[in-house]
Parts: sequence; structure tokens; C-alpha cells
Amino acid sequence: MITSARAADPDSDWIEADIGTWRPERSFDLVFSNAALQWIPDHAALVGRLFAMVSRGGALAFQIPSDADSTVRTFIRQISEDPAWNTRMAAARGALTMETPAVYYDALAVAARALDIWETEYSHVMESPQAIVDWVAGTGLRPFLDGLEADEQSEFIDRLGARAAAGYPRRVDGRVLFPFRRLFVVAYA
Repeated sequence: MITSARAADPDSDWIEADIGTWRPERSFDLVFSNAALQWIPDHAALVGRLFAMVSRGGALAFQIPSDADSTVRTFIRQISEDPAWNTRMAAARGALTMETPAVYYDALAVAARALDIWETEYSHVMESPQAIVDWVAGTGLRPFLDGLEADEQSEFIDRLGARAAAGYPRRVDGRVLFPFRRLFVVAYA
């Protein structure tokens, strides 16, 4: 993404850094994140630190998944508790941080001039239950698969596919609806 951004806008400064530890030399009118903060722990401290980087009159805006209790994530957690790999899955079960709106409100309300927080549930139209598995394999399933050997990864994915087939019924056209919640926060300095 950085390479594409540099090519599209070569006159801008593009900085690649770890958001968990990055400390800029100046403040910004906009600090923005789209689906990245969920990989960083301690959101109360994180969003407070990010908001401190915002110039007066600017904003911190971010979006993260808020579907910790979704059907597919429930299936992933249940499968990860199989005795064959349960102990290896502890870190994976804690890899994603998805907090309630109240956590972000409490972390930002005292410092922010104004604060907007909302959740939206999208109904992604997917070709099949397996398409849902393929989609989460590139995101929230990654930490679980990383803790397994190749044959175990296949077994995990097969089990998840079977549960997804039962948990996401096909609609009249053969496709499935995949509800996915996202939390949006905009804090104004």
C-alpha cells in the first residue's frame, strides 16, 4: 500500500512505522486508521496517545471490526479450543482487540471537543459459506493458522467450513449473507 501511495502521490512524505510505538515530531490535522488498530493491544492508552497527535481543530478518525461475538468468530474460538491445539491457541484468541464503544468514549471524552461513535452492520453478499472462510483466512483467522502445522491448518479450515455451511444458510439465489459489524470513532480536538 505504501508503494502504491508513493507512486500516486510522490510529493508527499510517506512514513512506514509501527503505530504501537510511533512518535511523530509534529501534530497532524487528521490521524486516520482503517481496520488496523484491532491488531494493537490496550486501546484505551492507544487512542489517547493517537489523539494527542491531533492538532487543535483536527480529528482522530478510525474504524475497526466490532464483531467479536459474530457467528464465524464464535466458530473459530470453539475450534481453537480443541484439546489437540488448545494450548497453542491462547495467543491467537487474544490477538485481536475489539472494545466496546464505551471504552473509546471514556478514553477520549475528557480531551475531545466533540466525539462521534457509531456501529454499522454490513451484510456482505458472499458466493458461499466457504467464501466467508476464505475472507476471514486473510484477516482474523491468520493468528490461529499461524500456530498450526500445515496439515492442522487444513483440518482447522475444513472444520470451520463445515460450521460455516451450517451457520450461514444459502439465500434464494444460492449466495449467503455475512453480517459484519464495524465501529467508527471520530474525536475532534
